[in-house]
Amino acid sequence: MMLSTDAGYTFNSINIPPLSELEFDYSINIIYGITPNKIYKSFNNGLSWDNSTVPFEINTMEVSPDNSNVIYAGSVNGLYKSTNRGQDWYLYNNTFFPSKYVTGLSKNPGTGDTIIVSTKDAVYKVFRDQLTNVGSDNLTENLSFKLYQNYPNPFNPTTNIEFACPPARQGISPALLQGGEVGVVTLKVYDVLGNEVVTLVNERKNPGSYKVEFDGSNFSSGVYYYKLKAGSQSGAGEFEQVRKMMLIK
Repeated sequence: MMLSTDAGYTFNSINIPPLSELEFDYSINIIYGITPNKIYKSFNNGLSWDNSTVPFEINTMEVSPDNSNVIYAGSVNGLYKSTNRGQDWYLYNNTFFPSKYVTGLSKNPGTGDTIIVSTKDAVYKVFRDQLTNVGSDNLTENLSFKLYQNYPNPFNPTTNIEFACPPARQGISPALLQGGEVGVVTLKVYDVLGNEVVTLVNERKNPGSYKVEFDGSNFSSGVYYYKLKAGSQSGAGEFEQVRKMMLIK
């Protein structure tokens, strides 16, 4: 964190950890900053900061423009809300599907309880305990196998990769369902020449969402590809999807 008090001519370092996001409450002159497990507050234009720990992994936050006491926070598990400026939190909505990973929030003045929430898959309009999907694929498509974009991207040295296996009610091939499990699921990473560099997953999976970490500490900078493949034990793949990621050192 760097602070300028002379319109950007000079900057001085502020002794707080790197923040992933800043949020400004202009009505009462508070600056908020977040790390994965803390919210930082400054009441004097960033000269000094207090902090409090949050009971979830926070990705993004939004202060209500109509009520400074109300703060929304996006996490890996859904949307949280505080009505006392972050002292206490409760889970406000976690019905997002297939991913509950909230990546962005937007709250407009005069919209009551309504807040716009983006996840890695869709954009939602959330109001009270209701949920309206306004930007995703249809539900049938979302219940299929899916491989998500890794985060962070670019990364150094680690990144997370999530994928989803559909429930049995999707009527997928018997070759993919045995004893309630999806058949053999593999997740592999390849270099730009198509050479396999690591296997992250190679096993049967129950229907659901999964997250694995790829550690690029022993690999050189550059573009890599990761491929999700689902098939029978014999290796007959009935689903394949590939995405690109970039390691920067």
